[in-house]
Amino acid sequence: MSPYHGRIPIPPLLDAQIDQLWMDKMKQQQKAVFSMLKKMMTSRRKQNWFMIFLIIMVLLSNLEFIYQNQKKQIDRYGKTTPQQASMMDSWESSAKILNAHFHALCHGEIPLYMDWNAEAQQAAAMDEKDLEFLTTLKKMVEARAEQLRWLAKGPPGNPLVWISALFFPQEAA
Repeated sequence: MSPYHGRIPIPPLLDAQIDQLWMDKMKQQQKAVFSMLKKMMTSRRKQNWFMIFLIIMVLLSNLEFIYQNQKKQIDRYGKTTPQQASMMDSWESSAKILNAHFHALCHGEIPLYMDWNAEAQQAAAMDEKDLEFLTTLKKMVEARAEQLRWLAKGPPGNPLVWISALFFPQEAA
């Protein structure tokens, strides 16, 4: 028996209206996040770098996910519409821009590899959990450095292609 037996489906018009409400809400959230990110990046305060790093990591992760999903759909159905190509190009450009902004903000240095002594930790307004996260991430990146460098040079659609570019200087990525 179907798990949907006895349930009344949502009418298509109501479903479309609910979708539109969620898209509007997501658009508001998107504007708020990008506005906050822009303010943090233009302030050039050392205290903001960790939050900027986390936001960019999440955004790149989401971009990779939707890009890979769209690529799977194209591979599955064997057809690309101009709208799909345009979306994928914009996602790729967005990922490159996010990476470039992060590297420019860090002046080409990768904060992951810094010596996070007490003074540097205080200047960046990081607590013990932040430092623990960075230390764990650093170990993971170092253990897979060769693979991540290779992935960073790969074509869009490969897992970790944009996120791994965060961990290495742009000329090496």
